[in-house]
Amino acid sequence: MIISNGASIEASTVLTPLSFDNVAQRIDALGPFEASPHIAVAVSGGRDSMALCLLLNQWAQHCDGRVSAITVDHQLRSESAEEAKQVGRWLAGTGIDHHSLVWSGPKPASGIQAAARTARYQLMEEWCRNAGVLHLFLGHHRDDQAETVLFRLQHGSGIDGLAGMSSIREQSHIRLLRPLLAFSRSEITAYLKKQNQSWVEDPSNENPKYARTHLRTQLRSELKGATEGALSVDHLVKLSDRCARARMALERETAQTMAQCCSVSPFGFAWLDVEQFRVLPEEISLRVLSQTIQCLGGRAYRPKQVKLERLQDLILRGRMRRNRTLGGCQISCQDQAILVVREYRNMPAPRELTAGESVLWDNRFRVALDEQVFQACDRIWLEAVGRKEHEVMDRGLTGEFRRGLNSAAVQTLPALRDGQGLAFVPHLNYVREDLRTIPQNARKVAFQPDRGLGNCGFVGFMLQDQPDILSL
Repeated sequence: MIISNGASIEASTVLTPLSFDNVAQRIDALGPFEASPHIAVAVSGGRDSMALCLLLNQWAQHCDGRVSAITVDHQLRSESAEEAKQVGRWLAGTGIDHHSLVWSGPKPASGIQAAARTARYQLMEEWCRNAGVLHLFLGHHRDDQAETVLFRLQHGSGIDGLAGMSSIREQSHIRLLRPLLAFSRSEITAYLKKQNQSWVEDPSNENPKYARTHLRTQLRSELKGATEGALSVDHLVKLSDRCARARMALERETAQTMAQCCSVSPFGFAWLDVEQFRVLPEEISLRVLSQTIQCLGGRAYRPKQVKLERLQDLILRGRMRRNRTLGGCQISCQDQAILVVREYRNMPAPRELTAGESVLWDNRFRVALDEQVFQACDRIWLEAVGRKEHEVMDRGLTGEFRRGLNSAAVQTLPALRDGQGLAFVPHLNYVREDLRTIPQNARKVAFQPDRGLGNCGFVGFMLQDQPDILSL
């Protein structure tokens, strides 16, 4: 474990510390917050998260709130457990609750950074949900934003990617907030030195096998001997600011359009009006199609642009002669509508449930069962209806349960099974004969996709107080 207090920084380096008032304004702008808010902050022990944690604690004291710090031990380095304990020791006298979460179990052989990031967010968000916390703060700063934009620029990203990281990201039950995006690493370092607060240096941040390390090295090299027109953090951040403005405008237009041409069923499928779709500006129709597929497919990321454009072209030219698959969805044109349904392929494996547990199944359906269900079923598993049993149940469906529902949608609905077989399919009003005395509200199953059709959208921090760095 490497602990730093900034003493190695050259004496000639002039560092300007953060102003609490400036940071507090950024935090306030990310609201609204509830009265006496209980907020959480991700604290790895690095300089960025340590500074944010202390600043948030000061802010919370002004609004009669409180802060919980969350440290995730990924168990990827031998020092990680001790680093988590060190964070707890640093925070012990501040009044900040500290919670250490562990990413246990086997680790992937490749893509370890992406897997660790996914696990980290899942653990923190689950803790927040259980604790009733609505806001999780992250310590990403201005230099991180520049690295993100450079990485995406090198990989050919469009406007959305070049907008960088959003100040606010709405999840299904929590908000991820980044109030430090307008502040530099040097300002954060100066603040910690002024507070006499040490931090942990993660050696993996300097590991040359990771792409981020190369970007960081490239930016530092450019800044050392920066000449007029050279690549810099300022250039990259200003670029993200401008792309953020364009992205927010496009997202507002897309949201308004989706409200007019998209109909979503609580059974987890959607219809797009073909005639309205075909007269939209191409960029807007692409976004409508992309967001619909991402929502119903339960994917973390949108479909690849080239495949999306190919599908859009088929629809616009009226050449959808057969069903297509993209982003975990099956897309077809029926009458005057485009039907988007979750594809049965790659459905989640069966998962055993416990009483009181709330599960986001397939990133689409929220499932929670009361004790009464387990008293009757002993053990119960959650999985998709599947290809065989939907045929039996479909024959018995009438009225509202049959209207607009096709076999592809039925197959991908959540079903509950026990040792005797199929027990419940809540969306189809199916209950096995011996379980019909259990109240309907004991099994709560609702379509609540992780990536909704109408998320709050991208929120840039907008450098309105910065000089115009890029010439037009």
